[in-house]
Amino acid sequence: MIGTIRGKEVIYIDVVESKQAIRYSARPGSMRPLHANSIGKAVLGRMDTMMRADLLKKLSYKKLTPKTIASADDLEADIRNSTRRGWFSNTRESVDDLGAIAMPVTINGGTFGISIAGPAARMQAAIDNHVAALKRTCAKIDDA
Repeated sequence: MIGTIRGKEVIYIDVVESKQAIRYSARPGSMRPLHANSIGKAVLGRMDTMMRADLLKKLSYKKLTPKTIASADDLEADIRNSTRRGWFSNTRESVDDLGAIAMPVTINGGTFGISIAGPAARMQAAIDNHVAALKRTCAKIDDA
């Protein structure tokens, strides 16, 4: 998936679905809560810290699952840790059994996130492979 921030949400721009029978399904144009989305976190991670702090104050932090990040301070801490690690995650934060990882890319001056998502157990079992594949893909695309 590729997406970006629109207002206080993430909008999916393009989606390539897995061929697996059980998979995460989304459509281009779908909107998702920014605070519980790996793409949202990836884009936030590239944002100027003052601009990001201003946006984080405006979010509602609705609990979607017991794992949903519920405050600006906790989201900022997650973004900082993820930036150091090199990739951003949503592990059961938006949907109980969903796992997703994302990395930011700059395309023609705009910041986007590219993610891989699927059932949380399957994502976790192959996390190193997913991170490596995502890193290779983003390196080919990123203008930054």
